This record gives sequence, structure tokens and C-alpha cells, in this order.
Amino acid sequence: KILFTRSLNLKNNMAKKKDSGFDLKMQRIREIADTMQNRQLSLEESIQLYQEAQELIQACHGYLEKAELQVKQVTENGSLTELDSL
Repeated sequence: KILFTRSLNLKNNMAKKKDSGFDLKMQRIREIADTMQNRQLSLEESIQLYQEAQELIQACHGYLEKAELQVKQVTENGSLTELDSL
């Protein structure tokens, strides 16, 4: 039972490490959006933040595409009906 619990904890920690890149990028996108909505920024600052957000969004899109491919490989028939409706 202890070994099983350790195994689950190890898997959970590994999953957190893998997701942390995506999660950190999403958190930064939220911070940028909040900053752009709630603060008076110069045009230069706005453009820099916008550019950073676009780069982060592209990176997140890559994570999501990879995850979708992994789900397709796991599913028996390759159908992602549930995900396509989101």
C-alpha cells in the first residue's frame, strides 16, 4: 500500500512538472491581460506586452496540440467528440 501511494505521488509530481510550463505561461498571459486592462501604459509598453502575450499564446497552442495528439493515441477509435465540442 505504501509503495502504491508513493507511485501515485510520483506520477502526480511528474504531471505537475510537465504541466508547469503551460500553467506558468497561462498565468503570465492572465497577468498581461490584467495589466493592459487596468493600467495606463505607454504605447511602447503596450506593444511589448502584446508581443509577449502573442508568443506565450503560440507556445500554449503548441502544448494543446501535443495534448490533443496524445489523447487521440490513447482513444481506441481516435474520436475526440467531447473535446471538439469545447
